[in-house]
Amino acid sequence: IPVSEQTKIFDKFYRGSEPEIRRIRGSGIGLAITKYVAEMHGGEVTVESEPGKGSTFILKIPIRQAPPDLHPGTARVGL
Repeated sequence: IPVSEQTKIFDKFYRGSEPEIRRIRGSGIGLAITKYVAEMHGGEVTVESEPGKGSTFILKIPIRQAPPDLHPGTARVGL
């Protein structure tokens, strides 16, 4: 992923400008959804990329402690 496009790839429907990208099917929404979900959980998604070599995507979502009223072995929807 060229450096000039690395911030744009998280925009809705962005597909990149490289000719080979156009041959790959997709809408360009996946990374935007990933970023949105990460941010809604207080996290982030980033990319490290070197053109011609590959890309690494890093998803960070903070861990929260369970409330004291939650007993071990039980689940609570909507944490």
